[in-house]
Amino acid sequence: MTLQSHPRPPRSATGSALSGALCLLLLWVCATLRGVRADQCDLCADNWLIILGAGGRTGSTTALAMFRLLPGVKLSGEHGGFLVDQYEIYSKLVKVGTHTDLAWSGEPFDEHAFLCLTQELVRSVVLGAGRGNGTSGHRILGFKEIRYVTPHMLQFLVFAFPCARFIFSVREFTDPSVNKNKTRSTNQLHVIWEKERKVAAAVHAEFPNTTALLAVERLSVEMYNDILHRVLGISGCEFTAIHGENLHGGYSPGDAAEKEERERDAFTRGRCDISGVDFRLSPSEQKRKQEFWTALARKFSCGKSYCM
Repeated sequence: MTLQSHPRPPRSATGSALSGALCLLLLWVCATLRGVRADQCDLCADNWLIILGAGGRTGSTTALAMFRLLPGVKLSGEHGGFLVDQYEIYSKLVKVGTHTDLAWSGEPFDEHAFLCLTQELVRSVVLGAGRGNGTSGHRILGFKEIRYVTPHMLQFLVFAFPCARFIFSVREFTDPSVNKNKTRSTNQLHVIWEKERKVAAAVHAEFPNTTALLAVERLSVEMYNDILHRVLGISGCEFTAIHGENLHGGYSPGDAAEKEERERDAFTRGRCDISGVDFRLSPSEQKRKQEFWTALARKFSCGKSYCM
């Protein structure tokens, strides 16, 4: 099954610079995978946890801080939405295959190989300089981002990470006092919150066992523990409080190792058992997810934007 390709808005100067850096990084990733056959890549080999904020100021950083406390879980923060560029590259390569004249002739686009490269690219971001050590000790890998709760990006993510668990952080109500984004007006944020909340809710309603919906207005320890035990499959431990340091914009990294140990003791109890964590879905379940998210992309897409 091939993803639906959608146009995107004009690129900003910052986006152009990011695209250049992305291309250089892609060259490095390709070099690391040279000689590896695409059919040897298992897109469900790792347990991916993806935290998506339906716009900024929705509590996604709080979710990141909470799940980072767990042993065996390696999550990175935002990465500037570079997978939007990756999706654009994908769309261009798909379009190349539609040309029939000699000037555009070549081998058919290998979608699976491209998705393998996409995972490897994200893995390099999550693990950083420690990627040479593999994923040893990390049972769950993932990231959080606020730029992907759009129909076509969700569709791309479910093809690149077909067995991933998704946590959506949303706002059920708008509140002008939380506008921390100087590049957007309060009204623009309200529109984003509403549109992306509807998309996230539609996904969660269809896949309640592999996704979670966190409304920032109703955050509770019980909600986090439900995700911990039911969605992630971690047993033996629980959250005891919400790590809300960033809810009001106040975060100080401090000494990372010491801070992590101190916060784990403050917000969790018990001994986490991650031995049973396995996000793998059957081929039929993966296909159903991809078909639904593809239909969702068609439903909510309207030219260069998406509508309800």
